[in-house]
Parts: sequence; structure tokens; C-alpha cells
Amino acid sequence: MLDILRLGDFDWETLHHDQGNASDLPVIFREFFSASSDEGAARAVGSLAERVCYAGEEVVEATAPAVRVMWRIAGVEDFEWRHFAIQFVDAVAAVDGLFYRRLEGGKIIDSCRKAIEDGLHIPWSLINDSNVNLRGSSIEILGDAAPSDAIVPFLLKILREESDPILRADASAALVSSLIRSEREGEAEEARKFAERFLLEGDSLVRLKVAQLLAVTCPSWIIESDLDSIINSAYREVVETGLYRSEYA
Repeated sequence: MLDILRLGDFDWETLHHDQGNASDLPVIFREFFSASSDEGAARAVGSLAERVCYAGEEVVEATAPAVRVMWRIAGVEDFEWRHFAIQFVDAVAAVDGLFYRRLEGGKIIDSCRKAIEDGLHIPWSLINDSNVNLRGSSIEILGDAAPSDAIVPFLLKILREESDPILRADASAALVSSLIRSEREGEAEEARKFAERFLLEGDSLVRLKVAQLLAVTCPSWIIESDLDSIINSAYREVVETGLYRSEYA
């Protein structure tokens, strides 16, 4: 089963990540793919993210190969924790310069962006999946990395028709994310309008997800001190309602 990962496609010994030589990454991939619990899978993915996207702040030589391996894992239909693989790719996509305020010309950034884009057919195939975790993680990565004109109609449809509070929150944040990224005239104003509406009228989960997104993307029209207050109050409410997930911390 581990052959699916094709770890030998990359010379990990010659690659580097935030903590040094990338030769330890195949061990982490195997730990993740062999995980027997939610906690074990999340721990492996967290360890990987610490090395190759440094808490969502930068990408390194080993990031693009890591993304390609995680896309392979996300494509394994009977793997229970595929959504963690998609969430990992989404964490990489959120690094400034990849899809937000796109930077051009850097070899590492270009290779990471291409690695992410090459695998987007996987979340597209899962956007209507019956598994809430898979569907939610797919909605998020598409909001953060797919072309805005392609994903926005899907997100608006989800918000019109979906009743699940977790998926509605995922779609709300994804919609704002996609509109912030769009380079088309007028989209930034649309992003602001939707964000303000979600922060004022949304339930606690919607407010938390949208505020957390804005805290990361920092659009010019947002007041960061207001976000801190919204995040703190919404977080408490989410915990009280029992909808808390570890990614909200």
C-alpha cells in the first residue's frame, strides 16, 4: 500500500526544510499513512506542516514534493484520514505569495503553486461527497486556491442550499477567501461586503472561520483589533455548542 506514495520519486536527501535535511519526511509520510487514530494522523500532519510551511509563513525546497505526496494520499479512496491530507495542502496554499498577493519568479514559490494546482482535481471531485470532513476540506482548499470564477458559483450554491453548520462555515470562509484573491475589478468590494455580513449575521462558527481567515489574509479594509474580539467570543461559543474541531484553535 505504501507504494502508492511513490516516495522514491524525490531525492529527499538533497532537499531541505525548516528544520534541516528533508530525509525525515518519508518517515512522517509513512506514519501518517499508517495512522490508526485521528490523533495520530493529525500529529503526523502537524509535524509535516511545521517543517515545510513553517506555521503557514513560508515555503521551502521540500514543500512542493510534500504537497505532491499528500495529494497522492488524498486520492486513496479507502484511506480514512484523506481530509487531513487536503487540509495540509490548504495550509501550504495559505502561505502569503502563493495565492494571496501572488509573487512571481521564485523557483520555490512557482513549484509549490504548480504542485497545489496539479492536484485540485481531487477536491473538485469531492466537493459534493457525503463525508462531511472530506467535503469541508475540499471546499476550503478550492476557496483558497481554485480560480475564483470557477469556485464562487459553487460556494454560493452551497450557502443557498446547505443546512450543515460546519459546511456553511467552511463555504462562508472559502467565499471570502476566493473573492479576496480575485484580481477582477469589484471583487475586493464583494469580499468586504460578504465578510461584514458574515461577521455581523453569521452564527458563531461562521464568524470564527471568517474572522480567522481575515486575520491571516489581512485585507486593507479590516481592523485587526476587532477580529481578535470576534475570534475570542466566537471560539467560546463554538466550544459550548460542541462544534469545536482542533483546526479552530
